[in-house]
Amino acid sequence: MQSESQEDYLKLIYKLSENNRNHILTGDIASGMGVNAASVSDMLKKLAVAKMIFYKPYQGVRLTVKGRRYAVSLVRRHRLWESFLVQHLGISWNRVHDIAEKLEHVSSDDLTQKLDAFLGYPAFDPHGDPIPDEKGNLPQRIATGLLFLTRGEKISISRVKNDSPLFLEAFDALQLKLGEELRVLEVNAFDGSLTLTKKDKSKVFLSKEMAAQIECITL
Repeated sequence: MQSESQEDYLKLIYKLSENNRNHILTGDIASGMGVNAASVSDMLKKLAVAKMIFYKPYQGVRLTVKGRRYAVSLVRRHRLWESFLVQHLGISWNRVHDIAEKLEHVSSDDLTQKLDAFLGYPAFDPHGDPIPDEKGNLPQRIATGLLFLTRGEKISISRVKNDSPLFLEAFDALQLKLGEELRVLEVNAFDGSLTLTKKDKSKVFLSKEMAAQIECITL
């Protein structure tokens, strides 16, 4: 059993490594945790002693098999709780992250399995993030970022990479939702912004910054 703080570190290292990064820099961990480098170094030493990570100063960090298994279980619980909070308690998707951050530390495999079954074994959470199954396997989905689209392509929004309340509120203000089908009407060559059209022919304008946080499936 790790402390909640140690669990938070493990989950962050896992998320940073999702982009095929073998070694995570301590500076990135410090930024993600909102602490100074000295605090990060102290925690990494503890996690290394617990055989959760491979760590050598100035050479970066990576999870051990044990550490990855532990981190994946945390991600699984977090995303299942987010799904429950949105689907069954009606809590807005821009508020569930902080609540799920607390609930994920309830380390009961039996509870997690029952929650998964109650939800119908969802593959993705309300933000479109993949939910690991009981064995730690992630569902596969071929998605692309909106920034890589070209004019005329038809797409379905599959995921938002940014789950901060400010971003999700801005997303909601555009009256968009996951699973919605749109067509690319225009890609601005100057600033990278996009204009999309919905099925009802209404237009949606996305800045480059907004589009960079959204993934989709081409249809």
